[in-house]
Formats: sequence, C-alpha cells, structure tokens
Amino acid sequence: MMTFLLPLMTWAALLSGDVGGKNLELDWQGAKTKLELAGKGLRAKKVAFISVKVYDAHLYLADGQTFDRTDAGALNSLDGQKQLAMILKFRREVDAKRVIDSFKEAFTANDIKFDAPGIKEFLKAVEVGGPALEGKTLSIVGVKEAAGGETLIYENAKGEAATIKGSTGLIKQVMSIWFGKMGESTMVDLKANLLKAP
Repeated sequence: MMTFLLPLMTWAALLSGDVGGKNLELDWQGAKTKLELAGKGLRAKKVAFISVKVYDAHLYLADGQTFDRTDAGALNSLDGQKQLAMILKFRREVDAKRVIDSFKEAFTANDIKFDAPGIKEFLKAVEVGGPALEGKTLSIVGVKEAAGGETLIYENAKGEAATIKGSTGLIKQVMSIWFGKMGESTMVDLKANLLKAP
C-alpha cells in the first residue's frame, strides 16, 4: 500500500475529552469510539547529571483489556488495537529537531529505517509541525482501517494534524518509541510507568 501525507486538519474533529482523564472520544470518518486511559508516565531527560521533566505521556486504547502489561508483550498487543492514541503533554518547549532526534534514537534501537514507508512521512510531519510547546500536546492517533492498511494521524502543538496512510505494521513501528527496545535509561523508566494500570 502507498504511504502518503494528506493535508492538515483540525484536532476538534478527531478527539474530544480531557487529556489525562479516564476516557477520550475518537471521531474518525463519522464513527465515534471511546478510548480508555491505559497507561501514563513522565518522560525525563538527563542533562548534565540533572533529570529534566520533558512531557507526560498518556496512552489511550479502544480495548484496554487486551493490553499486555509486560515489557516483552506490550508492543505486540498494541498491534492488535483497532484504534489508539498516544498524547504527550509537554512541560517545557522542545524544538522539532530535538523531538525528531529522540524519535530517531528509538527507531534506531528498534532497527526501523528512517526512510521506511510511513516512517519517513511521520518524521516529516513532526518536522513540519514545529516545536512542542509548554503546556500543549503532541498527539499520535493510530487507526486500523476495515479495508486494510493503517492510518496514522500526527497532531502538532497548534492543533494541526497530518494524516499518513500506510500498510499494516506502521502503528506498531511508531509505538516502538515507547514500547519497543529502549536506548536510554529514562525511556526505560517511562515505559515501566506506561505499563502500569493508571
């Protein structure tokens, strides 16, 4: 299946509810789905021996009961979700290059090529989307389409979203940032917290 970047659209038509709350509602192509909060955790970064708080991550799933809360099983169980959302609420401003570098580090740890179909477009969407802003969110929504293939929606801090159509496995690849192999100790801590029931 071809992967391509679709035009920007607004957040309001996609998700509703309070980030960090028990539920969000996903409105995708006229169908509404309740997403349950399945995990949350703090992303910190070591800078000159100091731990800096970067963002709070919130994982929402269409079917939280099937989420495998083990280190080895979590990523594969996410691959079975029909819809999911990872919402990152930033505690400080982070420029787009640093966000991309962090994602690339995770992709490298998981043997995912930056120019792979869907991943290339995802990284471009992050670049074009601009910086993460203090108090604002970056959101990644994944939808498995009934007709086959997967759709990934990346929403920037301004509420604009880029839609990426890809083949099966794209959502799992992107979710490996938080649930795959970790290249940094602070990401290991974040993953451990995301695996706990909220």
